[in-house]
Amino acid sequence: LSLQQLRRRAGNHVADLNESGAIARAILERMDRGMRNEDISREVALQFPHRFRTWQEALTEVGDMATKYSL
Repeated sequence: LSLQQLRRRAGNHVADLNESGAIARAILERMDRGMRNEDISREVALQFPHRFRTWQEALTEVGDMATKYSL
């Protein structure tokens, strides 16, 4: 592990979410509210237009997270 990775694992480290983390949080929060994948994708695409050119691109990310984290 690099020194930076070790620092991030330390008990006193205060993490700031990067863009991928912010996207994951946005998706998971909407899943927790019971939103449909398409609706989540549309909102996330609007919130992160530089990452997702279309809501269909966001749907890929939402689908992956739904597969991993939903019942």
